[in-house]
Amino acid sequence: MASIKYVTVALALMGLSAMPSYSLAKESFAAQSVSSGSATTIGNAAALQGFDSHAEAKACLEDALLKMEALDFKRYSRDWPAIKRAVFEKYPAPLYKTQVYNAINYAVELTEEKHTSFVPAYQLAQIDDYNKANQEAITSFMLKDDIAYLKVMGYLSLDNNIEHGQAYLSSVLRAIKQVDSASLSGWVIDLRFHRGGVMSWIYAAMSPFYPRGRLAYTVNASGNKRWVINGKSHLSSLGYGIDTPGYQLKSPSAKVAVLINGGTASMGEVTGLTLQQNQAKLFGKPSYGVISVVTPNVLLDDSQIWVTSDIFLDLAGNPVDTVLTPDFLVDSPLDENVFDASLLPAPEDDAVIQAALAWIDDKQVASAD
Repeated sequence: MASIKYVTVALALMGLSAMPSYSLAKESFAAQSVSSGSATTIGNAAALQGFDSHAEAKACLEDALLKMEALDFKRYSRDWPAIKRAVFEKYPAPLYKTQVYNAINYAVELTEEKHTSFVPAYQLAQIDDYNKANQEAITSFMLKDDIAYLKVMGYLSLDNNIEHGQAYLSSVLRAIKQVDSASLSGWVIDLRFHRGGVMSWIYAAMSPFYPRGRLAYTVNASGNKRWVINGKSHLSSLGYGIDTPGYQLKSPSAKVAVLINGGTASMGEVTGLTLQQNQAKLFGKPSYGVISVVTPNVLLDDSQIWVTSDIFLDLAGNPVDTVLTPDFLVDSPLDENVFDASLLPAPEDDAVIQAALAWIDDKQVASAD
């Protein structure tokens, strides 16, 4: 059973409106925006009916800006007064309902933070579909008699739902156990299109591959650090305490190859980084580049602003806020803007998997230029 110490949800996730792997991409805010004269309006009017007056619309925008500044990792160096002035100059009062979301997105754009995102309420309603699709994509099988394949995806929750988190953890653990054996010489862990999610559950699900003790830590704008610690059967991160299954791999010396691409983001990247710090090698293409923590905040109309609030540091204390670069660059024809498990090539036709197999078998692996 999992135990939650604090109720604040800490996420390491690419924003839903920017997530091509999620069905919301077809309904993303940007896709719904249309031009109407000199004003920009929103096509999905149903998502904006939470305001009864211009005053409420303005209050929602001010609320969003206040929360963005309060949690911003760079709040002491970013010129927030200038950002606010720019937003209200472009979207002056009286604000119409149809302008508020555009104004919030404009503020996000001005921060130049890839990880900060605005999520309308109608997108939040589809998180269950996102999790269902991810869990269905979790799989494992044998690539060779002594090499196992594990496909892992992310998990998202905004309400600390223990039952759903435990279901995700169980899905990953079940896939691991299905192929684990004492005769394994290697694992191929596929993190391509892993977009991230709730840190504690994703860390806990992969805990069999991590050593005991400190794995990483995060730091916020005030310099406050929080460790991610993998205990005997307990994992803590950002105030969460998760009781992990305590499962130990039957062949702990097996080599680990990790597959990444431009669709690997946030907690997917953190997973790859943690494995790499423990002797795994990365294969594929550079990751998306949002190795940080976002903290969601509910706005007045039940939409949310997800703010980049912390960054990760490695065990040496160095900030890790850029892309993950593979140890072995391998070209792939995969479209990194759309995820569909059926589009993944068969293992024998997957150049990234084949490069990983060659490395595990101690054969020479050529990197792409």
